[in-house]
Amino acid sequence: MTTFAHHAVASPYAASGPVFVRRAALDRQAMPRPGEVPGQLRRRLLSVRAYDADAMMVTAEVLPGEALADWITTAFADRRIAYLHAHFARHGCYAARVVRA
Repeated sequence: MTTFAHHAVASPYAASGPVFVRRAALDRQAMPRPGEVPGQLRRRLLSVRAYDADAMMVTAEVLPGEALADWITTAFADRRIAYLHAHFARHGCYAARVVRA
C-alpha cells in the first residue's frame, strides 16, 4: 500500500490517502468519454465535492452513483466550480476527479 496525494493543493482541503490498485489495472488509465460515468461510480454511494480554482470547497453532496451525471451537470452550471472530486461515501476513499469537457 502507498499513499497518494489526490488533492495536493495549498488549501485546507489538501488530502491524501491509501491507494489500492489491481494488478490488471496497471497497464491502462481510466479515461471515460465526456459525459460518461464509469460503472464503478454508478453502482456506489458517493460523496462528491466541488472546488473552485483556489481549491476551496464550494458545495458537496452525498448521492447514489446513478445520480452523478445529473449532479455534475448542475454543479458545472455554477461557473465558480473548477473541478469535482468523487469519493466512495461509505469508506471515504477517493475515486475520481471530474473536470469540464
